[in-house]
Amino acid sequence: MSEKLSQHTTPAGGNVFADLGFSPEEAKRLKANSEQRIKADLKIQLMEEIRLAIRESRLKQEVAAIVMGVNRPRVSDVMTGKASKFTLDALVDMLQRLGRRVTLQVVDQTDETAYLPGTQSNRMHLEKSIKQYRNAEFIYRNLKSGE
Repeated sequence: MSEKLSQHTTPAGGNVFADLGFSPEEAKRLKANSEQRIKADLKIQLMEEIRLAIRESRLKQEVAAIVMGVNRPRVSDVMTGKASKFTLDALVDMLQRLGRRVTLQVVDQTDETAYLPGTQSNRMHLEKSIKQYRNAEFIYRNLKSGE
């Protein structure tokens, strides 16, 4: 059985889930969940860098709080990974106050040696993404064939 391949690009600001044929409500929910997960992953990475900076500098939480311009319970929240209590901006600000420059880096996910702090290896992430894409593509094909 031959399989027809098609190519489609979702425009910026679009919704790939809507393009895959999900109902508008479901597509909106799936997109929101996806965006929330990406944001959570970024927060986890930033918090790991803050913990690393504090440990490398051998700062006590009280001193780290003064350096970062926050109270000690906020430092404790970072150290225990309570990501939901922070915005991305607040975490970036803390890193900058610790003397760390924050940049966005794009990494080739096919490189087996690539690794992001606090996350799975990029290769494992890529394999999971491909599997999710194939599952969504399968669902889309089945929905279209049922029309």
